[in-house]
Amino acid sequence: MEYCLKYGFRQFKRPTVLVLCRFQENLRTFTFRVLNYNCYLSVVCGVVNMLHFFILTRKTMRESSVNIIMAAVAFHDICSFFRDFGQFFIRLHNLFGSCIFSDTYGFVLIEGLLVTLTDFSRRCSTWLCFFIALIRALVLRNPASPFYQNLTNPKSAYLLILGVFLASLPLLILKLFEVEIEYFETPSYCNQNITTEHYFSHISDFFAANNRFILNSFYAVDATVSNLIPCLLFPIVTFLLINELRKADRNRRTMFSFCKSADSRRTAQLVFYFTLTYSVVQLPYGLTTSVVYLFAETQAEGAEILTSFWNLFSMLFSVSTVTHFIVCLLMSSHYRVTAMSVFCCGYQYFICWPEYFSGFSDSTRLFLCSFLGGFSNFSDRFSRFHIYFCCLCIIFNLFHCLILTRKMMRSSSINVILAAVAVFDTIPQIYGIQQFFEKYFEAIEICLSSGFWYNMIHLQTILFWLQTTVRRYSTWLSFSIALTRSLVVRNPMNPKFDKLSEPKLALFIILCVVLITSPLTVLGFLEYSILENEGMGCDREGIPYMVVYSNVFLENKQFWYITYNAVDGIVSKIIPCLLYPVATIFLVQDIRKAAASQRKLSSNNQSSRTTHLVLWLTISFFVAEFPLGLVFIFDSIISYQSDGVFETSMLFLYNFYTLLTVLLPIISCSHVVICVLMSSQYRKTVNDCFCFCSWSRSKITSFSSMKSPAIISNIKSSSLAPIG
Repeated sequence: MEYCLKYGFRQFKRPTVLVLCRFQENLRTFTFRVLNYNCYLSVVCGVVNMLHFFILTRKTMRESSVNIIMAAVAFHDICSFFRDFGQFFIRLHNLFGSCIFSDTYGFVLIEGLLVTLTDFSRRCSTWLCFFIALIRALVLRNPASPFYQNLTNPKSAYLLILGVFLASLPLLILKLFEVEIEYFETPSYCNQNITTEHYFSHISDFFAANNRFILNSFYAVDATVSNLIPCLLFPIVTFLLINELRKADRNRRTMFSFCKSADSRRTAQLVFYFTLTYSVVQLPYGLTTSVVYLFAETQAEGAEILTSFWNLFSMLFSVSTVTHFIVCLLMSSHYRVTAMSVFCCGYQYFICWPEYFSGFSDSTRLFLCSFLGGFSNFSDRFSRFHIYFCCLCIIFNLFHCLILTRKMMRSSSINVILAAVAVFDTIPQIYGIQQFFEKYFEAIEICLSSGFWYNMIHLQTILFWLQTTVRRYSTWLSFSIALTRSLVVRNPMNPKFDKLSEPKLALFIILCVVLITSPLTVLGFLEYSILENEGMGCDREGIPYMVVYSNVFLENKQFWYITYNAVDGIVSKIIPCLLYPVATIFLVQDIRKAAASQRKLSSNNQSSRTTHLVLWLTISFFVAEFPLGLVFIFDSIISYQSDGVFETSMLFLYNFYTLLTVLLPIISCSHVVICVLMSSQYRKTVNDCFCFCSWSRSKITSFSSMKSPAIISNIKSSSLAPIG
């Protein structure tokens, strides 16, 4: 700032110089801060463009020359990010390993090649985008000409891409001669008799000759050819395209021509948005590029401002490549269908009935049906692992319950409640195992008696009711853990609240949760009934019995069904999910206050560990239960809608419910991992429960009894000897 005030902008008056210097300093600071995130933005843009390129190279998309050219644009955009990818890798390497030396010959050479590749890729990308608009304008302007219609063939796209590549080669070759690599030697830090070589790059003598005439001319030509000319021609071609489209609208005579006009209108919108992004970003970028190197390595006034603007526009150029993916996704129904097919791993078999998404256009219906089909396929395949997750969850929770019920763990109310949660998390997994065996018996070709199937279906309804009930218990007991800890930490000197940590209170809380939720438990027991499925037996496929909603739930326009699901979703899922984070926030705040006072170091450490435990339990609980609560509430809302809305919504809700049901056992297993990582007492109990420590003592003792007294004394004095 002082240098600028003293030597900068000499032809201006003092107040103007002060304003310009402040602007220059603020712009430099802002640019420096923004450019720190350039490599991270480039990684995101690169991933999006990779997805964009993958979609455009599918077989159904390669039938049009425009799509092939857009794929080439995406490829060149990815290549332009390679230098930023390298910067991102260097930052990661510096975080997790030793620093990368930037003064080696290989590093300097690769850096120069990546800069050249970035410049070449941006030039090709710009011209290819321009030719997309030009091809559409020529085809629409000459609809009856076979020559111009051939421009839509894939072969024309390949020839055009090759032509742009060859036309850009002269500037690419000239760019390679821009810099030279040299080195200087310094004495080694390890040995003064050894010298180390440090490499660096600078403008070559060929480019710097004649007062940098070739350098300035090269960048002026490069900016004109690569940025300015396309940005000026792009709006003209787009204007001609829209003009021709309006003429075609006025002259359409048949329905076929109307369809082609509608397709051309969507293409014109796509080209228009391409024009908008290129005009906003590339025109100022081209202007700054054409003049920035005139001030390179000089102290000319305004050079720093121009350099900052060039860096900002270069960064915006990279970010603008993401708009290609967004524009194509919004403007092209064909692109959306292909994208959904990619997201769904190629799954396409799904019957889109007429009542599905009846209020939308055909292209939107096709997209939504593709999404629903892929989502259904994914949830169906993912649910096949449910039986394995259930078995794993039972093993984890039985182990968890075994540890929490040890004598030294039962001294705390939180551990007692955690043991109850572990028991309640185990019971729902039995229902998942029963579902697996039911599908297995249904799939085999052995004829089973109707009595067997009645008992199987009856067991299914009971286990489903138990699953719903104990999940409700588990939800509220998990919330009571955070609430108990928050009250105890908030009132450390109150003996009434100290009683909350006693085991008796945990039993009282468990009993209260069971009694308070008993109305929902009783109502849930009356939800289903079993009816005979006529015509189903050994000679036909299917189960001779089926589960339906009871008459109590279907009377009065499904009043009890709607009420039960809404109340159950709010009471069992939504309210605890909203209260749980609130209680956790209060707990964290109280522990911070206790840490600030620093009364007892041990209590602070214990409170901190308990805080982390409750925090991670909150996250796992929120991820598991809150979406389920939304599913139950939406189920009660849509149950009285029209047929089309009901059928479509039920498919979505069923698949969401299936995914969340499969995830619940995994989240339940996380409680064991959290307790092992966060509680030293838990780890000690695990160690004592499985006699690891006593086994090691007995082994060393038995080994030492076979040695001489001298050896025994050496063993006892060593660090490996048992203590005590």
